Amino acid sequence: MSSVMKTGKDLEATVPREDAASIRQQCGELKLAWETVITLTEKKATRLESALKEVWQWAMQRGTKLETHMRSLKDLDLVLEELLQWLSGLENTLISLEAEPLPESIELLQGLIEDHNELMEHTQKRQTEVDRVCKAYQVKSQSQARETTPRKVSVKSATKGTTGRVSPGRETPDRTLPLYGPRFLPKGSKGSEPEFRSPRVKTLWDKWRNVWLLAWERQRHLQARLAHLQEIQRVSNFSWDDWRKRFLKFMNHKKSRLTDLFRKMDKDNNGFIQRNEFMDGIINTKFDTSRLEMGAVADLFDRNGSGLIDWEEFIAALRPDWVERRGPPTDADKIHDEVKRLVMLCTCRQKFRVMQVGEGKYRFGDSQKLRLVRILRSTVMVRVGGGWVALDEFLVKNDPCRGH
Repeated sequence: MSSVMKTGKDLEATVPREDAASIRQQCGELKLAWETVITLTEKKATRLESALKEVWQWAMQRGTKLETHMRSLKDLDLVLEELLQWLSGLENTLISLEAEPLPESIELLQGLIEDHNELMEHTQKRQTEVDRVCKAYQVKSQSQARETTPRKVSVKSATKGTTGRVSPGRETPDRTLPLYGPRFLPKGSKGSEPEFRSPRVKTLWDKWRNVWLLAWERQRHLQARLAHLQEIQRVSNFSWDDWRKRFLKFMNHKKSRLTDLFRKMDKDNNGFIQRNEFMDGIINTKFDTSRLEMGAVADLFDRNGSGLIDWEEFIAALRPDWVERRGPPTDADKIHDEVKRLVMLCTCRQKFRVMQVGEGKYRFGDSQKLRLVRILRSTVMVRVGGGWVALDEFLVKNDPCRGH
């Protein structure tokens, strides 16, 4: 500044006096402009310094966030690897357990069910960890892409259960059993497969789903086995009197006629029903029974193993005054059962008629002749003339369809 002042005095000494005033004016203007420049420069410097501080603070914050995110990703990678290792072991355990035969003891089986429930409870607690890892690597769709391509499904929606009634399958747990784990959408359905940026995370997602499918499958097998053993125990203590009372009460509640039920099953109108049709017919009424229990019921009326049930006899047995037959069947019972069995083999449109008149006395076909029927040398025989003929040979000669 002193140099500038000196230069100004030198100019003043050399400049003519008449121009001095003009120079002083110009110097004043120059001084004012210089002060203005200094003021503006100081303001801009202050702004620049403030902006630099903001940029520095933003850069530091960004750096901190990036470092935090990097540490988070490293932590997620550790969690990811730990989860993959844990799920692989759990997957192998479930596969090996499923290959082992189930016990025949109800107590042992109940212990296995409790152990499996604990396993599912422990597995369910790690849902949050799996969701955290999957969410961090999931591909997020942009709004523009959402308009032109199918919407990407989120991890949460892919594991969200449907509200409607769904029959149990491999993708869902059985709703009649204790509920554990997420609810996966059926594989292959829209929105069932979220996308991930990392193949390892996709592996995690697949293993997580597969472990739950295996767990639900084992849960179903254990419960089905328990129900089977309990049913066997129930049938071993089967009481016809208790069963018939329950069945009569059920039919009275439904206000259904037993004769109507069995006439529908008796398609040949001969008074007999196939054993399986008899069992299925009663089960289909929604009566609280099972195939094992119905087998015990059918055994009472299929004494000779012919596979035929006399439904009129069954209805008569439902009466309170009916008592179970005790001891081995009599000859009259054996004769009656054998006659029924052979008559059922008739293929005529109009079944060959056989009528029991009394114990060991029958009428065959349209003939009114009374014939004696006996068991001789373990064979059911019919009295013909002065001798005896085996029942099956007699029917071959007298039943039109057998004669051909």
